[in-house]
Amino acid sequence: MDHGGPPNAALLGDRYALRAKLGVGGAGVVWRADDLVLDRTVAVKLLHPEVAQDPRTRARFLSEASSAAQLTHPNVVVVYDIGREGGRDYLVMEHVDGVPLDRLLTGEPFGSDAVASLGRQLAAALGAAHANRLVHRDVKPANVLVTVDGVAKIADFGIAQALGDAAARLTTPGHVMGTARYLAPEQLRDAPVDARSDVYALGLVLHEALTGTPPFGTGTAVEIAMRRLADEPRRVDHLAREVPADLAEAIATATRIDPDERFADGERFAAALAPLVPANDGEALARLVVDVRSAAEDATQAREDLPTTEQPTTAMAAALVGRAGDDAWTDPGEDRISGAASDDAGSTRDLPTGVTGGASAGGPPAHAPDPRHRRRWPFVLGGVLAFVGVAVGVAIVLGPFEDAASEAPESAGVAPPTEEVDEEPDEPDEPQPLARVSAGDHDPFGSGEEHGDRVGEAIDGDSDTAWRTSQYRGDPAFGGLKPGVGVWVELEDVAEITEVTVRTPTPGANFTVYVGDGPPDGGADPDDWGEPIGEVSDAAAEEVIATDQAVDGDVVLVWLTSLPPDGGRFRAFISDVEAAGR
Repeated sequence: MDHGGPPNAALLGDRYALRAKLGVGGAGVVWRADDLVLDRTVAVKLLHPEVAQDPRTRARFLSEASSAAQLTHPNVVVVYDIGREGGRDYLVMEHVDGVPLDRLLTGEPFGSDAVASLGRQLAAALGAAHANRLVHRDVKPANVLVTVDGVAKIADFGIAQALGDAAARLTTPGHVMGTARYLAPEQLRDAPVDARSDVYALGLVLHEALTGTPPFGTGTAVEIAMRRLADEPRRVDHLAREVPADLAEAIATATRIDPDERFADGERFAAALAPLVPANDGEALARLVVDVRSAAEDATQAREDLPTTEQPTTAMAAALVGRAGDDAWTDPGEDRISGAASDDAGSTRDLPTGVTGGASAGGPPAHAPDPRHRRRWPFVLGGVLAFVGVAVGVAIVLGPFEDAASEAPESAGVAPPTEEVDEEPDEPDEPQPLARVSAGDHDPFGSGEEHGDRVGEAIDGDSDTAWRTSQYRGDPAFGGLKPGVGVWVELEDVAEITEVTVRTPTPGANFTVYVGDGPPDGGADPDDWGEPIGEVSDAAAEEVIATDQAVDGDVVLVWLTSLPPDGGRFRAFISDVEAAGR
């Protein structure tokens, strides 16, 4: 399967020049591109060819995309164009310089002004769509971008639904189309969906923003779904202080179980929120964006300020993490499926349309390198393997469009012996970096998903971006809720894997590295799926797990069993997973 490269050339329709990959999802890849005709930056979603093999799926996608292209509103990510190149469909959209809402939902409650402004803008966008008989069906924080001016924009009207069935076939089994935490009860029942379903989802988003916690708590996807089918979320003015009664009532109305008791559409929801919006509309939202970006910029600057002649110690790395603004990244409880201007339906989800990435888009605390050291242990079949240490792994340099493995240095020439000697065995080949094509989250003992929208950030080669676990209370072992959670990386081909490098901006985790054939099924215990090649306790910023006996496979799984502290709770970030071998 093609997991992200452009079709043959980096120019689509003789017009759109692909410049940088922004994210990979179950349905396609989002690129930042230049429109050579109108001289502007755009975002291009290039669909996986497998997604639209079914003519009905492709027809549905084209119909939804065409409808979305007719929608123009200041709070909607505009669709500019639809095209096809090399057997692959693509969608050209407005490039938004903003931060995805899920990255602003850090566990700290928004103020009432910010929530009223956010809700009014998004409800107005939904109202415009509903007036044109267009239902989004997948309203969630990952599909919302907020600009530095405090303007909220929603993306992907109808696209996730159009591609849902096809994309689901390409990803981990057991995932519900869309984000289960925000689906309306009628969607969970597979009943007809209309504008009121969007109203419900937006109500849950505003509830979470105002309280700082998921409206229906934590647990498995089934448990949360059952709560939603039976109950309505508690009123926000019972959970948060100083919430205006009218705002609490509007959110309560939007989140009624019975669709007939909700606002009929986004326009009516927006009208209820409008009187609550302050005169300086958007200012409170803008401050949130500035705070997140400032934290990321501080982290980058802290890393750049390290003296070039001094090797940073583990203590220095920990200090850097502290300087990176950890408070900006706290989000209690289970994960919110987040990250993108469309998830479509995959466990590997798209990043937000138009997000510029790196510090400008927000991210985890900065990655601080550790000194090079490695401790190698012999590999024992059937035993428990322990590999502990830090090393600088083989770097994979990613160009805009394809992975390129660096060439190994040539061996120095050796003069022939002057007398006959026994020929010594050849030195083993140095392990070579192995190309990566996709990634996914693995949560078989929990809800079945753990920030799957961000798994691409564990293989993008950018230390400022990272896949993350949810934040857990109680103890480092996931609050006693489950034995572990992981992120897997799929390689281009089956290989003899001898080395895996794991980098993290949050040292202190315990994890085991497994190698297997094909991505693990959603409910697979790692011990039943693959072969463990190494175990790390109290991980440093960079760990190299090496084995003297190569293990055949095309998927590497990093299985976390204990999390480092994070603002009074526990959470881990994984910024990069690389494999090497032959």
